[in-house]
Amino acid sequence: MISAITSPDIAPPMANYSHAVSITCRRLLILSGQLGMMPGGQVPDLASEQAAICFDNIDALLRAGGMDRAHVTRINAYVTDRRYLIDYMSVRDQWVAD
Repeated sequence: MISAITSPDIAPPMANYSHAVSITCRRLLILSGQLGMMPGGQVPDLASEQAAICFDNIDALLRAGGMDRAHVTRINAYVTDRRYLIDYMSVRDQWVAD
């Protein structure tokens, strides 16, 4: 079970996330970092397309592990330049909302 933890003593999150999460589980699936690379090795030019591939990869790994997006408790992202952040965040926010 996953429960969001909030505190009235700190500012609320600035995006679609929780400051803390309590997890009660018997199994943990840890994914390695995913790249915006297609199975054939091609890398799209657009940051949004690369981000979409990363999240598609996460979906595939979750399925392979018998899980889905409801089991995700944390996402770490490394974006190479701030100018790509809006595109990345748009794809991430849609993925989390779906």
